[in-house]
Amino acid sequence: MKSQLSSFNFSIHTATLKPTSKPTSEPCANSYFSKPPLNIGIVIDTSYSTYELYFDGKSVGDVNGDGKSNTILDAEIAAVFGLLNVILTSDDLNNGNVDIGLILFDTEGVYKGHYAPLNDSNTALNTKLVNDLKAIRTLKSTGDVVLKNIGFTNFDDALDKSILYFSDPSVPSDRTNLMVFMSDGKPNVRGDGDNEPWCVVKGVNCAQAPANKAVTASTPKWDAGQLSYCFSGDTSCNSNGYANCARGVGSCEEKEPAMTYNSELAELDRLKVNRLAIGVGGLSYTAKGSALWRIDSSPRKDIVTPPQVFTTDDLITAMRNLCPATTAQPTSSPSKGAVQAPTRAPTTTPEDSICSEDVELIKSIGSIPYNKYSPIHVISQDRSTVTFEIKNTFSTSQVPYVYTQYDGLDSSAECLVNKNVTGSWSSESVTAVCMTHLPVALVHIWVSAPSSDLKLSSVKVPACCYSPVEDKYPKIQLTFMVNCESQCLDE
Repeated sequence: MKSQLSSFNFSIHTATLKPTSKPTSEPCANSYFSKPPLNIGIVIDTSYSTYELYFDGKSVGDVNGDGKSNTILDAEIAAVFGLLNVILTSDDLNNGNVDIGLILFDTEGVYKGHYAPLNDSNTALNTKLVNDLKAIRTLKSTGDVVLKNIGFTNFDDALDKSILYFSDPSVPSDRTNLMVFMSDGKPNVRGDGDNEPWCVVKGVNCAQAPANKAVTASTPKWDAGQLSYCFSGDTSCNSNGYANCARGVGSCEEKEPAMTYNSELAELDRLKVNRLAIGVGGLSYTAKGSALWRIDSSPRKDIVTPPQVFTTDDLITAMRNLCPATTAQPTSSPSKGAVQAPTRAPTTTPEDSICSEDVELIKSIGSIPYNKYSPIHVISQDRSTVTFEIKNTFSTSQVPYVYTQYDGLDSSAECLVNKNVTGSWSSESVTAVCMTHLPVALVHIWVSAPSSDLKLSSVKVPACCYSPVEDKYPKIQLTFMVNCESQCLDE
């Protein structure tokens, strides 16, 4: 079988739906790793919350030696090591065709430099890169955070410093440029360069705040304009009467002053930088229109928003598997009234010939130990609809409730509610209507089970699924993209 590669650019798989016997050192099929040579700019959020908060999932320990184990920052660094180990174990990737840029940000961004991923003989990770990653730390003292104003979250300056990497003359040119942007929160510091409005501050007329950086002929267009006040180490920042007009004291969080990136994104586009955004943990935000959504350049983000991961396992998987989307994007829209010939005849997927690429887990909230096979079994596809059934791949024991939501043939939301699901259970077959502009359907599954089996308990089943009052169990949510034409057809 040959996979039908798409004209889509890329997305991140937050989990693989392949059997667990698949070698862990192998990058996912059709990933960005299949398009060397590569320049990979890795942007890491180091704001105070990344030290303050623990992260769920597999224990990674105290990766950076700051005295606290399994923090969000530990998970971010561990995820970078996961990516580097893909390069190390690959037969096709090495120092000759991969360069790594490292950008850190909190109240301001820092371009740490660029690195060969491996040692000179391509047999181990680059010691300097390993040491620099392990040296990434956040101030432990809340007092120091307040004094030096470190711990705020400045997406705008992180993008500015990413531009420094991709325009660095010492970085190899004429390569596939990829930026991976990780953050555990929302931006809350005013940006610069796009005439951003000031934050709203009670009792201060921010409209009178002066510019604090002169615009000169030598200033790049993407860095021109008014900079935020009070970067880290500015001992006089608290005495500046307009300081809070830039940092907002909460009023700037996920607001236009902190999430207007027109000039930065235009420059990254000019440099042909593909951008992947990852929300790390429950305080991050990846919904349509969010700051992370704006940064991400996936052409299908209107359909599938950037991933938000909740465990170390999923974050490491996301970094190891930088994969393109598997669904073709129409190159042009047919004129009104025109009849468009189907690209393929209707297909069926026999029981013994399931195409694993037809079902992709794109988002999960919480986790449950299931066997990594997709619970969605595709029965037939005709591009406009897909018929499928749900199988119990969650647990060998009984699962109290499984809810499945999809768009029915009348394009309205429909829901299956199944109770006391056993290990061998399969649902009735159902048919979902596919999106009009893209041959895919979204299927949401909620699983209720005893708390000992789950990692999250705050997920709620939507009202249309009629969750019975006796269902008091915590839940996880899984969202799948199901292709409406098989991705495993021979040419």
